[in-house]
Amino acid sequence: MRKPIKKRKAISDIISEVVIIAVTVSIAAAFTGWFLSVYWNLKQPELLKIYPDTQITKQNNQWVLKLHLANIGGAPVRIYKIEILNKETIKTNITINPQKENTYTIKLNSNYTANTYYSLKLYTASGNLMNILTKSIKAS
Repeated sequence: MRKPIKKRKAISDIISEVVIIAVTVSIAAAFTGWFLSVYWNLKQPELLKIYPDTQITKQNNQWVLKLHLANIGGAPVRIYKIEILNKETIKTNITINPQKENTYTIKLNSNYTANTYYSLKLYTASGNLMNILTKSIKAS
């Protein structure tokens, strides 16, 4: 003779639906937080503009770099190093806030030749792929 089959009690349909909804909402909340952080970083990059009047000039027997910059992005730009290729490297701490423009005068240590183009590199502290901006500038 066979044994009678016992009925097992299962979670009711309402409780299982509540659990499924709770898991779905928690996954959606985590994804939304991640998506917004990625979107915010992409939406507000640092964008630095170097104006054409940036140049190396001689003032009172001292060579200086006149640097005319604007931050046209949505995040502050911090320049920690300026390099004039094959001449010198200058450590600096220039911060340009979003939508601001400024001119900086930096004293140089090397001698330069008038009417010669030099490559200028600006190193930013953002860690983005575009952290080196290169421009040819003229010494006059």
